[in-house]
Amino acid sequence: KLIETTYIFFSSDNGGAERKASEIISDNFPLKYGKTHTEEGGVRVPMVVAGPGVTKGGHFDGLVNQLDYFPTILKVTSSSIAPEQKKLLSGADISGVLTGASETIINSKGKERTHLFWHYPHGGGNMKSSIREGDFKLYQHALPGSYELYRLYQDGTRNDLEEMHNVIDDPQYAELVKGLKSKLNAELKPHNAQGPYLNPTFQDNTLPPASITSITSLTTHPTIPRITTLPRPNPPTTPRHPP
Repeated sequence: KLIETTYIFFSSDNGGAERKASEIISDNFPLKYGKTHTEEGGVRVPMVVAGPGVTKGGHFDGLVNQLDYFPTILKVTSSSIAPEQKKLLSGADISGVLTGASETIINSKGKERTHLFWHYPHGGGNMKSSIREGDFKLYQHALPGSYELYRLYQDGTRNDLEEMHNVIDDPQYAELVKGLKSKLNAELKPHNAQGPYLNPTFQDNTLPPASITSITSLTTHPTIPRITTLPRPNPPTTPRHPP
């Protein structure tokens, strides 16, 4: 039967979009916000997998990213791609946790996955990067370069999944914050994660256009690029999207 040789991955590419114009179209409660946000309502989604060898009724509480799907499908279907292409994959093979053979996810470097990160330099007040490790989630704002820290869980029990209590200034977490900042910047830098900048071709922009001249190291400054204003170009002949 076809179902006996078929894998089904049920999920979503992001949290539900909360609004369209003035209409409320979804509610991600108790999670904070939704699509286009790095908060839990924007990145935490359901995931159900079924197929040959997948443990029936199994449950996994680790960190999974949809970039993991492709290397996992390669593994469970005994498929392969060119080695030089495989090196470019960002995801990890999670077939071990699906079959019950492992309780951890091993990344491409052969080490256990300890965290995931997100970078979203768009959308006004939404512009931020974040990292989740263990019970905690840290946010780094592009503007004005401030930080937030939330303890989502405590000893395996839900604590502040709603992200209502920012504990960034709690002295007991000072070393934790320092470590998470370092890990987040260590991920953003090699991925060339650029900060927000003005779109010089946006025809309705009332501010002087700008271009990136350099990106300041994320280890010492927020994700704010140095910008140089340019002479305003002629209006484009085709419609442009807002920055």
